[in-house]
Amino acid sequence: MREQHEASMNLLERTESFLRAIWEEGDAGALGRILTEDAKMHGLEEMDLMGPAAFAAFHCMVLRQFEDVKITEVTGISDGPMVAMSFRISAVERRKHRHVSCMAYLMARYRGDKICEGQNFLDFVSLFEQAGRLPARTRDMCLLGSELHLVPQNHRRAH
Repeated sequence: MREQHEASMNLLERTESFLRAIWEEGDAGALGRILTEDAKMHGLEEMDLMGPAAFAAFHCMVLRQFEDVKITEVTGISDGPMVAMSFRISAVERRKHRHVSCMAYLMARYRGDKICEGQNFLDFVSLFEQAGRLPARTRDMCLLGSELHLVPQNHRRAH
């Protein structure tokens, strides 16, 4: 039923529905319905994510850190096969149960009814500052020339 509904949506509606399915509902199966097998996603990790399986691994890592994900303040435009969208993503960090929130941006190119390429920006530095995993104003400190000396919290020693 969901697939029939998705087929009748315009690209903006389809993109928003996809974002809600994977992040709010945690539906990793939606990745195969919306991404081409050769989809290239830029900007989420150091290297590009290639295809639904690579995105699924990233998706799993994020949902291990955050729960109760919500998408609000959605704004977007489309032109032919291109969609540009901004939205607020809010969640609860799982370790300390802190509420976090930031704006996110997605530019997607469709091939048919699936995304074949995406440019993404999600401010993980801000999210991890809000969660207490990075010092407050980390970006500002770096821009002022400070060096961060992060110490791993896992103090196990090799035997």
